[in-house]
Amino acid sequence: MKKSAMRDKIFDEIEKIPDEKVSEILDLLHHYRLGLGAKVSTPDKILKLAGSWSDMPEDDFEEFLKDLKIRRKNAFTSRRNLETSLD
Repeated sequence: MKKSAMRDKIFDEIEKIPDEKVSEILDLLHHYRLGLGAKVSTPDKILKLAGSWSDMPEDDFEEFLKDLKIRRKNAFTSRRNLETSLD
């Protein structure tokens, strides 16, 4: 699909968004555009998080992992559905 056709499709979808949600879409687009120019994290920044949950009780940590898996599954399932519905 050509870039112009994809842009037209995006604009068509934006036109269908209720007025009360337009500001949320604008924020989303703005943050996405800003993220394109963001620097990639360095290993040092990532390693600062290592051990962050080491003092969490085991039961809480297991519950956290279960919740994380469910959230990821739901996020990627809805994302897949959106991607296939745009074609």
